[in-house]
Amino acid sequence: MVAVALLIGGFSAYAQEMAVGGNIGVAVDKDVALHGIGVKFRYTLPEMSFGKIRGEGTFGYYFNNYSDLWDMSANVHYLIDLPSAPKFTLYPLAGLSLERYHESRRIDFDLGNYINPETGLIETTGSYRVRYLEFGINMGGGADYKITDRISVNAELKYRLGTSGFSRFAISTGIVFRF
Repeated sequence: MVAVALLIGGFSAYAQEMAVGGNIGVAVDKDVALHGIGVKFRYTLPEMSFGKIRGEGTFGYYFNNYSDLWDMSANVHYLIDLPSAPKFTLYPLAGLSLERYHESRRIDFDLGNYINPETGLIETTGSYRVRYLEFGINMGGGADYKITDRISVNAELKYRLGTSGFSRFAISTGIVFRF
C-alpha cells in the first residue's frame, strides 16, 4: 500500500513538470529570412545533484514568399534559477534537429537569343528549385519568465548547424502552459 502511494505521488510530481506551448519567430541564414510559428512540449526531470534538466521537443514551420521550411528538434535545457529574480529561469540548450527546406523562384534575366531545345521557344525567364532534408545540431539559449504558477513567456536564440553545411539562426518568443 505504501509503495502504491509513493508511486502515485511520484507520478503526480512528474505531471507538474510537463508543459506545452507555442511560439513565433524568425529564422535567418546568409541569404534568406523566414517567419515562423511553432509548438513545443517540455518535460522537466526531478532536480539532481548537478541541477535541473529539461527535455524539449519542438516543431516549427517557417515561410516567406518563395520558400518554406519545417524543423523538428529535440533539445536539452540546463535550467539556471536566478535567486535575485525568482520569476526568471535562464537556460543554455543543445540538441538535434531534422529540417526540410524548399525554395522555388521565378527570375527574369536576359538570355539573349537562347532557344530552349525542348520547346523550340526563345526564353527570357527562368526558374530554379532548391530542396533538402538534413539533420543538424542545435546550440543556443533562452529565458523563461513566470507570469503565474502555470503560465510562462519565453525568448530563445538558437543556432542550427546542418550536416550538409546549411546553417541558420532562429530567434523566437512564445508562451508555455504547465500542467
